Amino acid sequence: MVFPKMTRICNHFQMFFSTHYAGISLGIRLGERESWKKVFGSVFIYLNSVEDESPLELWADAKEQITDLVVNITKHKMLPKHETLSAEEQQSLLNKLDVQPDQIPRMLVTDPIVKYYRLEKGQILKVTYDGPSTGAIVTYRCVM
Repeated sequence: MVFPKMTRICNHFQMFFSTHYAGISLGIRLGERESWKKVFGSVFIYLNSVEDESPLELWADAKEQITDLVVNITKHKMLPKHETLSAEEQQSLLNKLDVQPDQIPRMLVTDPIVKYYRLEKGQILKVTYDGPSTGAIVTYRCVM
């Protein structure tokens, strides 16, 4: 079945069909005598953040970005508070504790919090745990 380039949904909305960016394999396919049921939801605008512009890399990056939007891990009740430190705050902390960044407990670049805040290696996070019996406990993590 061939779809028009544009279908009017109502007076205010229009839907465009195109396989230009995603390819034919991701286009709408219907069997014979199969009706098209319109399903509308949120709009996701993809901003390319991958240097390799192969379709598979772009698709993987888009899926990762939409997952980050759908599941906001920072809103979980059991997650401690994470704060990124500025360069000055990091240097002040290292001087105060008289340590090097590699002597601070580590947090891997693959950690969901690191990905969420788009942190880079060497950045330091202040992690505050707040429990009913212990009160606030502050620790630091260096992204490695």
